[in-house]
Order: sequence, then C-alpha cells, then structure tokens
Amino acid sequence: MDVKIVSRDEIVKLATTPFEDDVALISIYDTDDVPPRLMNKPKYTLFMAFDDIYADDTDEGDLDFFKPFNEKMAKKISGFIKLHQDDVNTFICQCQFGQSRSAGVAAAIKKYFDNDEQAIFNDKRYSPNKKVYDLLSKELICC
Repeated sequence: MDVKIVSRDEIVKLATTPFEDDVALISIYDTDDVPPRLMNKPKYTLFMAFDDIYADDTDEGDLDFFKPFNEKMAKKISGFIKLHQDDVNTFICQCQFGQSRSAGVAAAIKKYFDNDEQAIFNDKRYSPNKKVYDLLSKELICC
C-alpha cells in the first residue's frame, strides 16, 4: 500500500488536477478552521477535524476549545480505511503542515498493511502524533 503524507498547501496544489480512481484522502484540519478547498477530490475522501494535542497536555478548560484525537475518531478513520482498502492503492494523509497528525495516521496505515511503520518514524521530516498512531493502530488491528 502506498501512503503519502502532505500538508494543506500540498493537497490544494495536488487537487488542481484530477486524482486517479484508486486514491483515497484522509484530510485533517484544525477545529477552528475549515477543510481545504479542493478543485478536485479523490473518489474516496474523509475530512476530520481535531487538534494536534494530547488531552493530558491541557487543563479541563482548554478541552472546551481544543479537540484532541479520541477513540471515536479512530473508529471513523479505521472504518474508512477498511471500507476502501480493496479499491485503493494510495492513501494520502494530509494535515496542516504534513508532519504530525497526518504522519500518525500514515504510520498506522503502514503498520496495518505492511507491518512496517518505521520509515515514517525514522524520517526527520515527520513527528507522528503518538496518540493518533496508538489509537488508530489499535482500532485497525483489533476490529
């Protein structure tokens, strides 16, 4: 399975031309933002809004404003991946900077399909969100 990690700017640029039919996009944006405006969308597209934080990094008041990744979100992404896995050869994982949330999703996808996520963890361009990776990996494997 091919997995690509891109930023918001990169996905907007990629979307200026049509995508192949075997491409899926998992687009992650901040809760105080809107999804990227794409001229063309892949046949399979999932938009998710959550912030690049860990619940234990905030106090309870912050959780009224910030929305950390959770098990319900992991189930939604896992369901999307499993629903389209037979029709897709490439998953594009996108977040604001293409470094943390999208890298966490991409690493979980690589673990699920190839049992080898280390290339993402070892790549200096990325700093995978560990909570995203852990919850999504667990959901992909168990259910």
